[in-house]
Amino acid sequence: MDKRIWMVIILIMTMTLSACGSGTPDEDATESTEATSSEAISSEATTVAEQTETVSETSEDVDVLASDIFKRGSKADNYAYEYVMSSDGQFVASFKLWVDGNRVRFDATDQGQSMYMDYDKQEGYVYIASDNTLIKTPIGSLGNEWDSPFTFANELDDSALLAMKNKGTETIDGKLCQLFEYDNMGAKVTYYVWKEKGLILKMIMEIDGQPTFEYYFKNLVIDGNFDKELELPKGAKIVG
Repeated sequence: MDKRIWMVIILIMTMTLSACGSGTPDEDATESTEATSSEAISSEATTVAEQTETVSETSEDVDVLASDIFKRGSKADNYAYEYVMSSDGQFVASFKLWVDGNRVRFDATDQGQSMYMDYDKQEGYVYIASDNTLIKTPIGSLGNEWDSPFTFANELDDSALLAMKNKGTETIDGKLCQLFEYDNMGAKVTYYVWKEKGLILKMIMEIDGQPTFEYYFKNLVIDGNFDKELELPKGAKIVG
């Protein structure tokens, strides 16, 4: 994605979350990518409603507090998800991620590229699917941060949790979520929190006079077996 677009998004997020404090990204976070292009936006534009399978429900837990649900500082050694970002209901960017300890695969879905990282072996590869080619790359150049359910929760402080309003429940990807709303000085953030794990599956940010942004951790799996996904493509030519 154009770095200027990311700077605008970062500015909006900073304005929204300034009252929530700041946190340290997940120590296991290993990669961030700029995964979009104008062609991808035009060809893959779709509404959030089309990407998200949700079921509204009547909550019996009207007295549940945000502090009872959110698990800040939590992390996992083994997880996978698809990250989808949209603005005013239109697709902006996405990536897919698989993590198993110090092995990571990061797919820039809009660019037809994948990155494979093995931090135990200090090996990194960029895979070009169209050429079936693996380009050996210094692992330090591939970055070490990305948006995840773990880092989002860490950005919240106690005052933000106390100010959140319980808005009922909703089921996303088969996971029962508690909804909380935080409204502060013209900026409203709605969190969809997986009740079983205390992780944010979706976050919607609305700021007066600004586009509405949605961040969705789709099909989040924790403690799965990702050996197949993390294996280097068989028959690929290795260069570099």
